[in-house]
Amino acid sequence: MNLSILLQKIRHLNFSLKIKFSTLLTPVKRLNYLNKALEKYQFLSPEKFIKVVNALDGNLLINNFQHHSFLGFSSGRDKLGVKRLVKVNGKLYVEKIYLTNSESLGRSKCFHLNFSNRINSLKVQNLYRVYSGDFLTALYFKYISNCMELSNFDILKKYNGFLVDIPLSSNILENNRRLNKGVDNIRKFLKNEELLNFNKYYSYMIKNTPVVVCHGDFNKKNIIGDFVIDFDDFGYSYIHSDISYYLSVEISKGRLGLKDVSTLIHELEIADDHVVTLQIFIFLAYRYNRSVKAFLLKEYYNEYSHRWFL
Repeated sequence: MNLSILLQKIRHLNFSLKIKFSTLLTPVKRLNYLNKALEKYQFLSPEKFIKVVNALDGNLLINNFQHHSFLGFSSGRDKLGVKRLVKVNGKLYVEKIYLTNSESLGRSKCFHLNFSNRINSLKVQNLYRVYSGDFLTALYFKYISNCMELSNFDILKKYNGFLVDIPLSSNILENNRRLNKGVDNIRKFLKNEELLNFNKYYSYMIKNTPVVVCHGDFNKKNIIGDFVIDFDDFGYSYIHSDISYYLSVEISKGRLGLKDVSTLIHELEIADDHVVTLQIFIFLAYRYNRSVKAFLLKEYYNEYSHRWFL
């Protein structure tokens, strides 16, 4: 027997055994267990995929969709790691399957049902259909392809039209752990009067900075041309927190240098607003190394600190 055929049979047997064993687990553990089995999705077939879904939830009927291709694997505790492309009436849609009671599903549905029609400038990947079983829910989104990649400047300029004000007081984020960690990082670089001024301004910022809805994972992998996809981390935060996250990811990937960030911020006319300036380097300082923090403090703190109490 050919070695490749033998290996393929072993993989099939191993996969079948994992599916059978998974039926003994709770839905959440079953999902995580089968996600590990799916990580080698390059060996996956449409038939195997349907078997996995049926093992998780026999009442989620997705067999009616014509399989087109798999889009890859992405890890997640509350959703099936494999996304696929399906065809309905000659049109292509992206299928994503979640645990029905998961936070990611709730955030995504909340955005698409309540906010997507209020977004302009950047376009949003439209939600087509929702199918629910006992434990799983499948969302189908319009497939986007062949879009020209935008520059960092164009993405961030268009993002300004993405913001939607919501009727929440800014101090709602006062106990936000992520933000407070960023603030603590900033404080490490300040001494005496600088630290005192910073603390006073931070108290002002907590009470006066606008809170807006935000994407939550705003980076290039979730931007196709001028379309934004994947709202599994949708929520609310201070204005421009998404932009600062975008810039921090670009720095970490080596696609932007610190001077590039400075130039972008000035070109976008964000740095003229003392509240937004502080917001940007708080989030950047939270995510990246000491040189980034030191650069941002030197670049912005000294230049704008005299305006912090206007």
